[in-house]
Amino acid sequence: MTLSINNLSVRIAHKDILHDLSIDFAAGKRTAIIGPNGAGKSTLLKTAAGLRTDYTGSVQLDAVDIRRLSRRDIARRLAILPQGATAPPDTTVQQLVDYGRFPYRSWFRASDAKADREAVEWAMAVTHTEQFAARQVQTLSGGERQRAFLAMALAQQPEILLLDEPTTYLDIAHQLEVMDIVAKINRDYGMTVIMVLHDINHALQYADEIAVLTGHHIAAQGRPQDILTVDMLAEVFHVKADVFVNSQGAAVLSPVGLVRD
Repeated sequence: MTLSINNLSVRIAHKDILHDLSIDFAAGKRTAIIGPNGAGKSTLLKTAAGLRTDYTGSVQLDAVDIRRLSRRDIARRLAILPQGATAPPDTTVQQLVDYGRFPYRSWFRASDAKADREAVEWAMAVTHTEQFAARQVQTLSGGERQRAFLAMALAQQPEILLLDEPTTYLDIAHQLEVMDIVAKINRDYGMTVIMVLHDINHALQYADEIAVLTGHHIAAQGRPQDILTVDMLAEVFHVKADVFVNSQGAAVLSPVGLVRD
C-alpha cells in the first residue's frame, strides 16, 4: 500500500506548520523523518493518519483520498503510535492490545473472534509482551510499556505503521530493542514503516530512506548515506559532526559542537 501526500499545508493559531509539502513513501520500506524541533514532524504523522482534518492538499492511500474513507477504514490500513500514549487506569496489557481490534468491531455486527484472538496473539508474540499479559500497563517499565503500545498498533494488522519518536525516554538497551522489533516486522511481514526519529544514528542504522523536514516542507529525501552528511547536519541542525566507521562497518555521526553564526 502506498502513502502519498501532495501539497499539504497546515496552519495552527495563524502559524504555518507545514506548507505545500509533498512526499511519497515507498511501500514495504522503512522511512525515517528527521528535522529540528518544531518542524512539524508530529503534525505530518497525525495528518497522514487522519487525526487532523484542518489542512489543505491531499493525503492518499493507494491513490484514494483519506477524506473519502471512514476512520475505521483508515485504521484497517494504517496504525499510528503517537508520542506519550496512555492507557486508562487499571488496564491490563491484554486489554490494551485487544483495543487494537477496534476497526473490526461495531455495534451492528460481531467481529470474527478467532481473527481477533490470532491478531492479538501475533502482536504480543512479535513484541515479546506475552509475559506481561495480565499486568497493568501502569506497572510496566518504559521499554515494556512502549512494546505494549506497539503491540496494540500491530493488532490493527495495518499495512502502514506510523511511529512518532518510538524511543523517547527509553534507555539505550530498550531503544535498540524497540528498533530491532520494528525492523523485524518490516523485514518479515513487509509492513511499511514511517517513523519520526531524533537519533540520527538510529536513522542511519534502521532506515531504508530518510526524509528531512525543515522550513515547513521536505528539504531532502533519499538513502541514509546520501542524506545524512556533515553538511546536512550543519545546515539543518546547526551542529558540527565527525564521521567514523564503527566495528560493524557502519558509518556513525558524532556531534562535536554547534555551528555558530
